[in-house]
Amino acid sequence: MHVVINGLMTRYTVSGKGPVVVMLHGWGDSMTTFTSLEKDLSKNYTIVKLDLPGFGGTQRPEKAFGVSDFVNFVAMFLDKTEFDDIFSLIGHSNGGTIIIKGLQENSLTAKKIILLASAGIRSEDTIKKSLYKATAKAAKIPLVLLPRNKREQLRKQAYRQIGSDLHVVEGMEDSFKKVVSEDMIDYASQIENPTLLVYGDKDTATPVSYGKKYQDSMKNASLEIVPGAGHFLHQTDTRVVCKMIEDFLKS
Repeated sequence: MHVVINGLMTRYTVSGKGPVVVMLHGWGDSMTTFTSLEKDLSKNYTIVKLDLPGFGGTQRPEKAFGVSDFVNFVAMFLDKTEFDDIFSLIGHSNGGTIIIKGLQENSLTAKKIILLASAGIRSEDTIKKSLYKATAKAAKIPLVLLPRNKREQLRKQAYRQIGSDLHVVEGMEDSFKKVVSEDMIDYASQIENPTLLVYGDKDTATPVSYGKKYQDSMKNASLEIVPGAGHFLHQTDTRVVCKMIEDFLKS
């Protein structure tokens, strides 16, 4: 299904029945990341998924989006589609960042929060973040006389040299710089909603230390660690993660 939100054609899906659960994907991803998880959860819940601006089947915004811009977009989507009684928000990686900021700004509401490998802890990534910014800027400067396809190839190589290949999304570089400039830990400390944090102990993108920091900061959060799981634990360990989510939602 499609709907126009703030001038952007937006792709979304609705499945299942029961209390409404909204899923937000991470950076460079799309709502299809939740396909396996949705299959199980939709037996007891109405699952709402959408592609965020610039990803999947949703149009790219003309201006650079920061975290609050993504929050406002999601809030407008929920308002226009009339999903105003949200039982739970589930966010993976940057989707978790959006949820945290949205709750702090009172733009998003839900009874229970689930953060899967949530990003947003920037203090531990100061050096890497600086490299991301520098590379995103530097990758645009040279090679202007080369053919476009060659420029794109070299630009992507520059990103990959600092391990940021997941963040190479054409036209979203400035948005990425804005998103990684904001730390969520202070915002998280203001959240009182029951929150489930799930992290994989082999995740190098958003390590378990992020989950521990969020747990220490938040007033009503529990942390679950999935042994052997990486960043996309909801795909590789679907049954384990789904059981954690179901138990949390029923508690």
